[in-house]
Amino acid sequence: MHRATALFLFTFGVLLVEPLLFFAIPFLGFHVPELGLIAVVYAAHGIRGSLARGAAASLGIGYLVDLFSGAPVGMHALVYVLVYYLVRLVFGRIYGRALWLQALMGAAASGASGLLVISIGQWLDPVEHSWDMLRQLPLQMLLTAVFSPPFFYVLWRFDRLVSYEVSEEGIFK
Repeated sequence: MHRATALFLFTFGVLLVEPLLFFAIPFLGFHVPELGLIAVVYAAHGIRGSLARGAAASLGIGYLVDLFSGAPVGMHALVYVLVYYLVRLVFGRIYGRALWLQALMGAAASGASGLLVISIGQWLDPVEHSWDMLRQLPLQMLLTAVFSPPFFYVLWRFDRLVSYEVSEEGIFK
């Protein structure tokens, strides 16, 4: 099984149980970390395999997020593929083993994704109050940054469990 396929299937399982895990925590409320987006960042920075496989996994993860969130179909799929390529371009030369760098990657990807989703939502349905979602973006970025290093570790452990060979690529060597 390819690593990107395994990442997609694992993220599908995580997205199924995500509401049970995070909505039980009372202080989070409406805001939850974007675990699907963290998986896309891991695919871009942690696996570093074929661009086509990573983009396909990002497209699939984005489509699942669309289905589970009730957003217009294809919006998160497009945004996650764009974020995948952006992370590959910006963080491609950075060795991201440090926890603060993993948090920075998660926050930057969350900010870019949030801006793209709000912009596409405004373009599809021009309503005055849709730009009010920008006020919630910093808290969303903070939550995603806090949950990025532990979820990177979980993804790395799963990646090592399903990959047949021990690869010398990625975040954790």
